[in-house]
Amino acid sequence: MASSGRRDSRTVPTAGLPTGMPGRDAGKVMNPAKVAAQAQHLSLPARIALPAVLANSWSQERALTQLDDEPHTKAQTAVTSARVEQFTLVPTKDGYLEFSSRLVERKTIAHSTLSPAPAKSVLDGPVNVTQSAEVANEILNEMQRERGGESSKKM
Repeated sequence: MASSGRRDSRTVPTAGLPTGMPGRDAGKVMNPAKVAAQAQHLSLPARIALPAVLANSWSQERALTQLDDEPHTKAQTAVTSARVEQFTLVPTKDGYLEFSSRLVERKTIAHSTLSPAPAKSVLDGPVNVTQSAEVANEILNEMQRERGGESSKKM
């Protein structure tokens, strides 16, 4: 079964701006269209405060992840999906024939969906209020990388 590599919002839960309760959407990949729509409807003071709110939310998500007793890693899900076996009973004139299949090897191709992190961060120099959009964008990109939304996979 081939996958197009795109994340479908109906199958993969996505999140918007991480401005609610910290950790609520920590395991979800952010939907860029949802984030952009939410950011467009913010008031001017909210847009100016957005980098600080995002940095706080990001810090709290990292702390909650470290406090988690049972971290859910990608390796655990890969092991369980590799063991999937399927069988089908095919009716014949002499009875039933069992046809089974098992995944022996999984090959995936990962493509980066985010541009690489900049060599020089916006936060490295003096920051003023006119750069709040660039700072917010950089923080959102780093949060997306930590959440696993940096690449799409095609099988």
